[in-house]
Amino acid sequence: MLLLFCVYQLWWTNVESAQARDSAIDGLTELWQAGQGPDVDDRAEPQEPIPGGAWAILRIPRLGDGWKEPVLEGVGADELHKGIGHYPESGRPGRNGNVALAGHRATNGEPFRDLDRMRPGDKIVLETRDSVYTYVVDDPWRIVKPTQVGVVLPVPDQPGVAPTEQIITLTTCNPRWSSTERLIVHGVLNSVRPRPGAVATAPSSGAPKATPKATPEASRQVLPGATRKASPGATRKASPTAVPSPAASPALSPAGSRGADVVG
Repeated sequence: MLLLFCVYQLWWTNVESAQARDSAIDGLTELWQAGQGPDVDDRAEPQEPIPGGAWAILRIPRLGDGWKEPVLEGVGADELHKGIGHYPESGRPGRNGNVALAGHRATNGEPFRDLDRMRPGDKIVLETRDSVYTYVVDDPWRIVKPTQVGVVLPVPDQPGVAPTEQIITLTTCNPRWSSTERLIVHGVLNSVRPRPGAVATAPSSGAPKATPKATPEASRQVLPGATRKASPGATRKASPTAVPSPAASPALSPAGSRGADVVG
C-alpha cells in the first residue's frame, strides 16, 4: 500500500494535473476567443473572477520555452492541483499592488519545481483576457518562514504602506520535498501590451470597449508612475520589524480566507 501511495503522489498526481492544466487553458482560451471571461484588469469596472476559476495564463521563459500554467482564483488544494493559485485578497494586474501567486514545487504538476533557477532580469508574463503584462525579476529569490506573510502584502514586508508600483510575487515550498520554508520571487511590471487576438467587448454601460491594436508602441507600453526598472544588483531586504506576525497580518489560507501561513 505504501508503494502504491508513493506512485500516486510522485507520478499519477502529475498526470492528473497535466490533464487539468490543459483543460483549464483550453477552456479559458475558448472563452477569450468569444470575447468572454472575467475582465479582471478593466480600470473602470474590473470584474471579479469566479472562485476556483481560471482567469489568466502565466508564462515564465526561464522555466522552459513552452512553460505555461493557468492562474486560478484561490490557493486551495483544488486550484493548486490544476495550476497556479492567486491569493484572492492580493492585487490584480492593471493597478498598483502585489499580484501574489502560489504553486506546487513537487507533485500535483509541480509547476514551480525549478523556481530556484530564477535570476534578476528574468521575465514573468501574465496574460489576461485583454492584455499581456510583462514583469521582470528585480531581486534574487529569497527564503522565508511560512509565517512570514508580509511577502504577499501590497508592498512586500511593509504593512500599512500604500503601493506605488505594480509587482508580482511567486511563492512555493522549500526545500522541494518539504514545506518547512517558502521560496519567494518578486518581479516589477516592465510593460503592458494588448493580447494578440483580443476581442473588443462592450461594458455593462453599453458603451463599446475598444481593444487597441498591437502596434510597436502599444506592445511596449510602460505605465508611468506605476513601474520601475529592475535593478539586478539590488536586494529587497526585510527588517525583522517589517515582517508582520500571523496575528497582525495573516496570510490567505488554502480556502481563500485568512489563515496563518504563506502557501506553497
